[in-house]
Amino acid sequence: MKKIITLLCLLFLSVTIWGQTYDVSIPVMSPEAASLGRFGAYPISYYTGTPDISIPLYQLNVHNLEIPITLQYDASGFIPNKDSGKVGHDWVLMAGGVITRSVNSVPDELWTNFGERPNYGVHGHWYAIKDLNRKLNEDSVRTLKYITTSAAKGIDFETTPDMFSFNFGKHRGQFFIAHDGTPKVISDGNYRIDLTNFAIQHMGQFTVDSSISITTDDGTKYTFGGSPESLEISLRLRLVEGEVDDLMEDTYNGVINAFYLTSIETPDGEKVEFIYKTYEKQTSQYVDDDNIVKNCYYADGANTIMNYPDNFWSGSGMTLKRRYTFTKVAYLSEICSSAGTVTFNYMTKEYPFCDTRKHFWNQKTLRLDNILVTNNNGTIVKGIKLYHSYFVANDNTSYRMFLTDILCGKEKYSFTYTDQKNLPRPETRGIDLRGYYNGYDNNRSLLTSKYVYNPDQVDFSHRQPDFNCASKAMLKRITYPTGGYTEFTFENHQYGTRMHRVFTSHDIVNDRVSGMVGGLRIKEIRNVPGEVRTFTYETESPETKKTISSGVFSDLKTYAILAHFEHIGLGINAWFISEASNVVHANSFSESEIVYSRVTETHGTGNGKTVYDYSTYLDHPDLPTLGSGTYAYYKQTALTNDQKNLLRYMLAYTSQRIKRGKLQSLTEYAEGNTLPKRKTTYTYTVKGNMDAQAVYAAEVRMLIVSQYGICNSQAFYYYPYQLTREVVEEYSGSQCLTRQTDYVYNDHNKQLKEVRTIGSDGVVHRTEYSYPADNMGETACAAMVGRFMVAPVIYEKQYAGNALLKTRHNKYALFQNTFYALSSVEEAYGNGPYHTLVTFHDYDKRRNLLSFTERGKPTEVFLWGYGYQYPVIRMVNASLDAVRHHAGAATLDVLADEPMPMGKDTLLADRLAAAFPSAQITTYEYNPLVGMTAMKNLRGLRHTYNYDVWGRLQELYVDGKRVQELIYNHTHTASALSASFGSSASSYDQGTQTFSMNVSGGSDVYDYKWELKDSNGKRVASSTGNTLTYTFKEAGSYTLTCTVKDLITQEEITKSRSFTINKFQVKFSNISDSSFPSTGDASTRATINCQKPTTIEFRMEYRVKAASPTTHFECRIGNYFHSGSGRGKKDFTLTLPQGKTNVSLDLFNIYAESMVELYIVKVTAEGSQVGSPNFLEVAF
Repeated sequence: MKKIITLLCLLFLSVTIWGQTYDVSIPVMSPEAASLGRFGAYPISYYTGTPDISIPLYQLNVHNLEIPITLQYDASGFIPNKDSGKVGHDWVLMAGGVITRSVNSVPDELWTNFGERPNYGVHGHWYAIKDLNRKLNEDSVRTLKYITTSAAKGIDFETTPDMFSFNFGKHRGQFFIAHDGTPKVISDGNYRIDLTNFAIQHMGQFTVDSSISITTDDGTKYTFGGSPESLEISLRLRLVEGEVDDLMEDTYNGVINAFYLTSIETPDGEKVEFIYKTYEKQTSQYVDDDNIVKNCYYADGANTIMNYPDNFWSGSGMTLKRRYTFTKVAYLSEICSSAGTVTFNYMTKEYPFCDTRKHFWNQKTLRLDNILVTNNNGTIVKGIKLYHSYFVANDNTSYRMFLTDILCGKEKYSFTYTDQKNLPRPETRGIDLRGYYNGYDNNRSLLTSKYVYNPDQVDFSHRQPDFNCASKAMLKRITYPTGGYTEFTFENHQYGTRMHRVFTSHDIVNDRVSGMVGGLRIKEIRNVPGEVRTFTYETESPETKKTISSGVFSDLKTYAILAHFEHIGLGINAWFISEASNVVHANSFSESEIVYSRVTETHGTGNGKTVYDYSTYLDHPDLPTLGSGTYAYYKQTALTNDQKNLLRYMLAYTSQRIKRGKLQSLTEYAEGNTLPKRKTTYTYTVKGNMDAQAVYAAEVRMLIVSQYGICNSQAFYYYPYQLTREVVEEYSGSQCLTRQTDYVYNDHNKQLKEVRTIGSDGVVHRTEYSYPADNMGETACAAMVGRFMVAPVIYEKQYAGNALLKTRHNKYALFQNTFYALSSVEEAYGNGPYHTLVTFHDYDKRRNLLSFTERGKPTEVFLWGYGYQYPVIRMVNASLDAVRHHAGAATLDVLADEPMPMGKDTLLADRLAAAFPSAQITTYEYNPLVGMTAMKNLRGLRHTYNYDVWGRLQELYVDGKRVQELIYNHTHTASALSASFGSSASSYDQGTQTFSMNVSGGSDVYDYKWELKDSNGKRVASSTGNTLTYTFKEAGSYTLTCTVKDLITQEEITKSRSFTINKFQVKFSNISDSSFPSTGDASTRATINCQKPTTIEFRMEYRVKAASPTTHFECRIGNYFHSGSGRGKKDFTLTLPQGKTNVSLDLFNIYAESMVELYIVKVTAEGSQVGSPNFLEVAF
């Protein structure tokens, strides 16, 4: 019997695939979004064999906020179909933060108009909850009961939530939306997700503003997204060569891949804003010339009628035409704060990544050129310049951009890479099953060339990994300003254990077989000068006791996927799909298929080493089913065993990734010792019931027409999996000292509730913690919980055995009627009364501490300045109330708010010293965002700190005497700045002149300041551009000065030169002539330009032979006219007006050699003189 089987040979695929009937775009992420999402989904560690390679560029500190700006390198291997992004191939800018989203089937917020094409066929998960109120019971989804209970209304929505990954500052995690509309978070931290402004989207319209907010457990709110400027959108349209010419007409909505951080709001009202590049073409909504990343690829697939289980394709499954994707990216432009501003400046890329000769969107995107940091006075305090180079692919049309150097001030970092020549075209089919380059550019298809009903017997020999190809264009060396460097050596992933899906059942087994997997792992990191770190990936086989690779490969092949969404009865939809593409980096923050149970890091050349053991797929394999009643066949009674096997192979497994990648033990070996010096073992436990902490999804996973199919549920777990025990064994000879620490966690948050330590002596030491949610009877605690300030410890109790030793109580109160902060710390011994250790009297509006009193010590007062950024006065032995009364609260607020004190702090300090003679007063001065420049005790010494132009501490003075000097021996720096004027002429004519500078060296990011002065020293012109243009109307001497400043290195050169401007040149200009031999006519035209009304003496000489009555000459100068013939001369004087006057000399009806000459003899006008040429003639 003939049956339709959709076969998808797609081990490597990591994108959501849509059916050919509904031609919806593949949601392809930019490299930045995909990498940032991966960094948020799981930490970079030895577990995946991936080193953490990052370059810290700057950290903006705004009160209690730290905003790091770094570059992160993706060292996983060379993927051909990966755009170079804004920074360079495999580099990502991390500044602010992002929420990335992996779409599972249908975008959550999608509202589908079923009458439109293309569409997804069903509504999204969030739309069904928010707008349709289709809130399902999780157990009804798990047991598939929702299929029958919801059938009356029609199941026109998906149940599978998208996965969101967040990454900002020190915060990492993931979340998804439960069927009741609440977000569920996977993270070790406490986060509150607000989806109020997560907008519903319609595919037939432009993307509307959409944002998601995350509040951390200190009450700080981070908002991501908003207007499309801050969103990355995979545009809906998918172009195939020769089918569609115009992107603009058909591009409306798409899938939001990423929500970039747009603001941070602290509990005290401090706000940091992240501004993104706006669009020049406002009429085109968010589509602009330089913000669309174009990518091309091949999509191979088959939707084939075949005799089951005959082993053949009825079609080749190969496409001949390239397809294109378009992703609208976001460019961070500024980070604005009360402390200062960070500006990101971009340039248009010199070459494209994707072939622009074709007619689809031929624009070039932007590259990050430099970053400038300015303080709140507008002064540049830090400059960073990025340099790039390009390497062309073997198609001679596609270019990859590489980051080659970074200039941080004067300090230079350089990057070299492995072989960058003969790189493949982006859309090559020469990729392994994980998408890394394998050199088989002549592959005709991404699909297997042969299919049998058992997926283990397919032929993928053309999709195997190749180390030489996967290691192309990889980072090889980083050279530092000191001249030292770090070198990286990589090797192919290898495994010794394979997690394998059994075709005849739904079970997963582990095979002790070895093999290679696509991509790279770190082998060696060499620091010069410094040590060499070597990494080996080996463990002992439990069965043979032999050494094998510690790599564990999750080889859960999927070759047939049929799903979502065509009507099959009961109101259920299913959609047949078959497609394979080489767009691999999209959705790439899913868990790595290759991980390592043991990694050994060796330091140096000896046997000193550290061994890391991790939990892997071997310890926590994915779950094929969730128990009885969680999967069902469609038309089960008609199924053969072979058909059941095929259908079970399509079950959607439940991931246990929360439990994987945990450090199980860490064993340290000293140099020269084969026995460990220390071993630390870690135990983790699920808190609560696993199944009760899951969101369930159930879709029709496979359908063979309407003949047979399968549906199963899967769980998206979010349970806390926490470290509950740590055992440290210290070895000294034959002795071993053991210390065990147990951890218990709070029921209201993920904070520690109890830490219990048992030493080798058997004595138990215990510390208990409680938080605001545990103390709701206290007014402040209840209010703090309402503001999600759930992390502060309120009570801390210490025990020895069962005896209470000490209790510490941290009390909070409302300040400035705005925020809660620590008001006092109390302590009690045993069951005794509390004694106050410290009282915090008040804070300013930015949570800066103004005064505190520690038990037994005098009260201290702090006065702030520089826009509430730094303390400028410290007083010991004075009360805040007294200081406010004397100085005035308003005065103190003005001082705190000023960007620069401008001496007000010094005057105030002197007044306070006189008013409070018993107080110890210290004053502080700063260079904002650089550091402290002076500290003086009014009754003691003054310390002065000098910085170089790059913000590095250079000298320390005490009362004017230098006591310390720091010298930086950096050999790898930028070349020295040099500049010279473009012209060295000593004089110029009056009129418009443009002056320029020849500048070289430094960073190429220059600031210009021009100034032009006359002989009296009066400034007549200035400019901040790279040229100065001025129209001279007066003769005399002038001085031109240009100061060139390198904004990155902060070097500065000033050049001056003097020159004279000649008197105004009265002369003939714009001279042209013509001759007509056939008629005996000739003509000369010119103009005379006068700066002001000018009297001019002319002389005219002529020789015109009168061969006929009509032979003659004519002379016209403005309104003046003279004509004649014969031989003679004529002197005459005219007063010409200001501006241009037309002059003409004409000969008419000439039969013999003739000529007329006109001379400017003398000029009478102040500031003017006879110029050159002063002679004009017409001849025949």
